[in-house]
Amino acid sequence: MAAKRILIVSDGSNFSRSALHFAFRLFPEVPRPRLVGMFIQDLSYLSMLSVMGTDELSRQLNFTFVEEGLKAGERQIGEFIQSFESECRHEGFPYEVHFEQGSAAAEIVRESRFSDLIIIGYQTFFANVGGGPGDHLLKDVLKDACCPILVVPENTNPVSDVILAYDGSPSSAHAFKQFSYLMPEDMLSKPLHVLHVGKKQGDTLPAEEEKSIQVLAASHFPKTNVTYRFGDVSGEIQSYASGLEHSLIVIGAYGRSLFSMLFHPSASESILQSGQLPVFITHT
Repeated sequence: MAAKRILIVSDGSNFSRSALHFAFRLFPEVPRPRLVGMFIQDLSYLSMLSVMGTDELSRQLNFTFVEEGLKAGERQIGEFIQSFESECRHEGFPYEVHFEQGSAAAEIVRESRFSDLIIIGYQTFFANVGGGPGDHLLKDVLKDACCPILVVPENTNPVSDVILAYDGSPSSAHAFKQFSYLMPEDMLSKPLHVLHVGKKQGDTLPAEEEKSIQVLAASHFPKTNVTYRFGDVSGEIQSYASGLEHSLIVIGAYGRSLFSMLFHPSASESILQSGQLPVFITHT
């Protein structure tokens, strides 16, 4: 089937060409998916101005500051849009552009209802939209997104292998199926490594579970193997990936519920924060 409509996100402060170029490489054959460039001018800082003074002079300064900031932001986004359009035309991809003002997370979630996949650069995905160290788009977007998300680092290479981080949960099985449905045939021809990380030596999948996931995996990927590692989940997944050339990791809310993941560090978040590998992540 493969994805037909892909959302490429910019938060207005940067334009992740790596996300766009990853989409180009992911779908080299026609028919190509429509790429939707979403450029968001974040206006969350405006709420801060209400505490910057209430006298006439302060109000005038605030108004001038806002007006100049909006104009500068619009000019920068205009340049990003021109680059996006130019590159899409050059590569022969159908495209459309959305320019929005408001909350980055809310706008992405809304548009995800009408998209098959979001591809977003690491810097945008972890942008601090509220200033706190844990206040990034991961929590806000992943919690409510209506389609899977593919997060890519700033420097990417063609994918050589796919790693499914599988913990036996519905979330990780769902993530794999979504990945298989959305990827083109070229990606499905890569070797697939079904990787289960146990807490201690001997923690493996039940025989029936291992057989079931292997049958499912092999129905989509002709080159499939099941591998066991033991120890810290995120560390073992990244260590395994380092032994391959250029991996892409498929992961759900590995080892815990989505609710728990949103408030405590998880393997999914740790892998994403490393910023080294493309990560396909979704939840049930």
